[in-house]
Amino acid sequence: MNVDHLIIGQGLAGSLLGWRLIQAGRRIVIIDPAKENASRIAGGLINPITGMRFVKNQNAEVCLSHAKRLYQDLESTFNTPFFLKKKLLRFFKNAEEKTAFNKRKNDPAYQPFFNHVTQDNTQIADFSCPFGAIEQHQTGQVLTARLLAQLQQFFINHNSYIKTQLHYSNLIVKNDSIQWRNISAQNIIFCEGYHGAQNPWFSWLPFQPAKGEILTLKSTISLPKEIISYGSWLIPEPESTFKIGATFDAKNIDCRPTVAGKNNLTRAFEKINPRLGSAELVAHRAQIRPCTLDKQPFIGYHPQHQRLFIFNGFGAKGCLEIPWYSLLFYKHLTTQSASIPSQANINRIYDSHFTG
Repeated sequence: MNVDHLIIGQGLAGSLLGWRLIQAGRRIVIIDPAKENASRIAGGLINPITGMRFVKNQNAEVCLSHAKRLYQDLESTFNTPFFLKKKLLRFFKNAEEKTAFNKRKNDPAYQPFFNHVTQDNTQIADFSCPFGAIEQHQTGQVLTARLLAQLQQFFINHNSYIKTQLHYSNLIVKNDSIQWRNISAQNIIFCEGYHGAQNPWFSWLPFQPAKGEILTLKSTISLPKEIISYGSWLIPEPESTFKIGATFDAKNIDCRPTVAGKNNLTRAFEKINPRLGSAELVAHRAQIRPCTLDKQPFIGYHPQHQRLFIFNGFGAKGCLEIPWYSLLFYKHLTTQSASIPSQANINRIYDSHFTG
């Protein structure tokens, strides 16, 4: 079988890139180890203003525009909702956070993202806000598990999906092609999430994987319709369920849920609403985010093997960033009409790592 692109991994990065390539008429095959990945259990948050200092995501406006457009196109194609626009209520954790916000709120670049500010000691529904809260706009939730399941079936229908574990030793890298089993590809694109740190061609990239645990709970207590951010996040879902997450653990890189993770999450939300302590635990899951040292993705080709590409390292910002980066990357692959932004191009690492 001859294909244009062999894609390794069917997380959000591999799926959205694969979708764009098929729409452009390219023949692809996705090799998916079918293990649960971070994309499938993620909260799916889109939030361009994050951190204690309320930092706006680089290229936030263009990322938001392309994310909304792509998710809406996918919804129209599959007649299934994947993106829910939801406001986000961010509770100030302390006076310092509120001071940091006050420095941002009059900046014209930030004003489209902020709305009403509540006063100290405000009560929102049954949630206490001792330092007040800010309502953020242009936020929402991507239903990643539903989207990835739909795209997996799409790839299967196009004979573009193989569920199997990839062994790097079975790849034959030639000057004119990549060989794997009976498939000959013009190039291979690794979208492996945190497994990229073990990839023999790209292990020199400074991945910083981080474990995250997420709880799904059920409660009879009424919840606001908005996403709540309070150091952790709470996402209301149908049938009186809600998700809370996520922990951040850069030391214990495994996918085992822990009692410590559960306790950290429950203690945090009980501080803003003690009544939620009686919520029923529905699910407790853990996965590994493919974070990077400089918090920017890894995109580009191997400096010595120009048929080997990587499209990875989006960390917790994948739902927001992958739609735009996948557009640039697919254009780069197919027509050379777009360049890879310098902040994401792996040349930034290669140049410093190998040339000093």
